[in-house]
Amino acid sequence: MLAALKLASLGVAELTPAAVVSFGAPRASHASFAATYQAVMGDRTWRFEYRDDPVPHLPPPRILWKTMVRTLLRGKESVLLQPQPQEEEYVAVGHMQFIDWTGRLRAENSGVLDAERWIHLVRILAQRPATLIHDHLPMSGSGYMDFLEARQELHRS
Repeated sequence: MLAALKLASLGVAELTPAAVVSFGAPRASHASFAATYQAVMGDRTWRFEYRDDPVPHLPPPRILWKTMVRTLLRGKESVLLQPQPQEEEYVAVGHMQFIDWTGRLRAENSGVLDAERWIHLVRILAQRPATLIHDHLPMSGSGYMDFLEARQELHRS
């Protein structure tokens, strides 16, 4: 996404990406970058996010980060809870395509879905954290690849 915006900003039509598609990418940058990106490349950008993949949530929102740290430290003060110099939140760009827990593709982006995703993610972190790594691997038998392979089979038949 960063490279796509850089190429598009050069003003050379042959270098401007026709589209950007990401799988499991972290949030791109702060709101001012996102606004610029959306204006230049947003209508040609799709980001696929797989059910309990933690990477699209990175870096986490400050409130969530502070809540997790407080929970882990059980209320003890920590340097991790102090205000950081870079206080602007990171946001995602493009059209989200969410692969849900049933393998269905959902092109929505709502507060309800965000809450549902965080609840699932926290449960997985507490119960089976290795699942998160496995789902993100770029190989057959993992989350994103299983989704893509199933779609490929549909198109063959």
